[in-house]
Amino acid sequence: MTDDSSPDKNDVASDINVEGTKVTFNIMTDMGQPVKVDFALEFEDKSYKGSVSVGQFGSFPIKGELEGDPKL
Repeated sequence: MTDDSSPDKNDVASDINVEGTKVTFNIMTDMGQPVKVDFALEFEDKSYKGSVSVGQFGSFPIKGELEGDPKL
């Protein structure tokens, strides 16, 4: 997984679960200390919405749209 703010750094997703149009996974990222970030997404056509939980910082809504083919 790559964040646009740090395109040269990749985070590895784990605990990936796909059920129909719903996908959950988490990553470990460095925010001055290691922090587990949990994603819960639901896909519809070329968009997704859901939530991201960032350890003790709370849970936040997230949404996005397809911009092109995935980079492998």
